[in-house]
Amino acid sequence: MQCAKAGSEKLVDGRIRVLYETSVLGQANCIPQCRTGIFRVIDNVVQGIAASGECALTACVTTSAAWIQPTRKHLDSNTRTTGLPLLPEGHFKTKMLEHVRGWREGLTGNALPVRAVRRALWEVERRSGLKIAARELSNFDVFHSGLHPIPPEVRRAGSIKKFQTVYDLIPLMHPEFFRDDQNHLIRQMLGSLVPEDWIVCISHSTRNDFLELCRWADPARVIVTHLAASELFYCCTDGALVASARQKFAIPVEAQYCLSVATLEPRKNIDGVIRAFAQLLQQERLPDLYLVLVGTQGWDFDRIFDAAALGHLRERVIFTGFVPDCDLSPLYSGALCFVYPSFYEGFGLPPLEAMQCGTPAITSNTSSLPEVVGEAAIMVDPHDRDALAHSMLELYCNRELHRQMSERALQQAARFSWARCAQETIAGYRAAIAGTAASDVWQQTIINKPIIDKP
Repeated sequence: MQCAKAGSEKLVDGRIRVLYETSVLGQANCIPQCRTGIFRVIDNVVQGIAASGECALTACVTTSAAWIQPTRKHLDSNTRTTGLPLLPEGHFKTKMLEHVRGWREGLTGNALPVRAVRRALWEVERRSGLKIAARELSNFDVFHSGLHPIPPEVRRAGSIKKFQTVYDLIPLMHPEFFRDDQNHLIRQMLGSLVPEDWIVCISHSTRNDFLELCRWADPARVIVTHLAASELFYCCTDGALVASARQKFAIPVEAQYCLSVATLEPRKNIDGVIRAFAQLLQQERLPDLYLVLVGTQGWDFDRIFDAAALGHLRERVIFTGFVPDCDLSPLYSGALCFVYPSFYEGFGLPPLEAMQCGTPAITSNTSSLPEVVGEAAIMVDPHDRDALAHSMLELYCNRELHRQMSERALQQAARFSWARCAQETIAGYRAAIAGTAASDVWQQTIINKPIIDKP
């Protein structure tokens, strides 16, 4: 696939020179609980761009020196990104901070003075801002930030095309679902953008929200790249693996269970799931049906535990906490259904992960979720607990419906791929370098019909 001719004098062997901000990968390598949807997106997009052969890709860390070594470790753990160049690895300041890290890790013991010194050294690492030199930035055509605001030194590099991924604007549109301080990063990121920037949205729903809130933006520079479920998620037919996952998370061997995977916070509507499940048990007296909730505690999770503490639910709702990736496919595959009545999503990876495992899904009919699940899931109003309870009952009672939905789920999930996501991203790069609208370049380079027709 050829790059656009305009601006091709900047390219190396016809490849686009891309600098991609990857701090999230290092952070998640240190803290497993940070392996959230954004981590999965950046990890898979970086792999896809690296594997495409169309870009000369370099990773970078601009937020904190603490994430440089972990980012290097994560990149080298995957064959697609092993040895990928990383900035500012090897610079004087970076080497000094590596010594600081070595001193911190060399301190042992739990005495208060030792803990205080370790904490102080950690703060030195965490707060050490990193800058990429202007002479290095001149070697790139594109800078792409997968999360954090575009750094000032990149902003000053006039020749480089700036890309910013926007996952959702929910904290600004629905602040009732968030703590007061949770919209800080989004506001900071939006405040750093200018009309010349290119915006990568993960759904048409997010694109519409962005254009509604940011009237100054040029719609021709706001593109959509649909996400995909990781290859880690598959239809697990190994009964021993499913049984092992059940045992690990105390799910009774012969029980059926409805599954939800989400941070335990108000936006995900987990207390609504619990109350709909309680209503179902009360009305139908189903002795073998359980509800399994996977996810770490978010803010205001007390209401979730209060809902689950109702007398007849105590033994029927299972909280697993954080679950490592290796156990998720067996959990998804062993579930009767996946329940995800979130009030609002920028994309909604968990339903797609469940569907890739062949698990029938019940989701909300709001925001981006119809884009993701198509006609392959049951969609309900997230406020309608009767509809949610009835949908779970349908899948419990009707085995033929369950089989049909499982087949449709696999077909729908197959329509999304990270290779496609990477190609759409690269098409955006090509459009920026060519100085054309993204849609014009897509018509030339993305031959197949789009996964989801634009509204």
